[in-house]
Amino acid sequence: MKIIGAGFGRSGTMSLKSALERLGCGPCYHMKINPVQVRSYAVFMRAWSGKKVNWKRFFRRYNSVVDWPACSFYKDLMKEFPDARVLLNIREPEAWYDSMKETIFAIQPAFHSGSLKVVRKMHDEIIWKGSLKGVFEDRQKLLLFTGKYIEDVTENRSGRQVTGL
Repeated sequence: MKIIGAGFGRSGTMSLKSALERLGCGPCYHMKINPVQVRSYAVFMRAWSGKKVNWKRFFRRYNSVVDWPACSFYKDLMKEFPDARVLLNIREPEAWYDSMKETIFAIQPAFHSGSLKVVRKMHDEIIWKGSLKGVFEDRQKLLLFTGKYIEDVTENRSGRQVTGL
């Protein structure tokens, strides 16, 4: 693992994935991979519940990772991959919120049957209740929280170099 993306989804992660792959840091793991690999959600849910996950094995085919659900585990990934750089991609907060509301949040009701139930559960637990602390529908609270998240990643208590975009 060369690059650990700590930035939330809807902050240019698909473009970042493409750029990292063109720059020789690929393949890059991104949430877009998950719908075709629903089994991978079980790994993230296992980690979310506090159980041990073999991140090196899970990401063995990847040199970088961006987007949810992986960004929610950036601290764990930093421990597992001590030589990897942390990349924090951010987007103007108001535009980010609007994009989240119009896309990921808006499609949640569609995830109600079959394998999509697994996607919905992961979204609910790791994104909405987890990364976004259950405050998504309160725009002001969420924007304050995301500002604190950015500060936390940037401070990077382990002393690792953080690269911001």
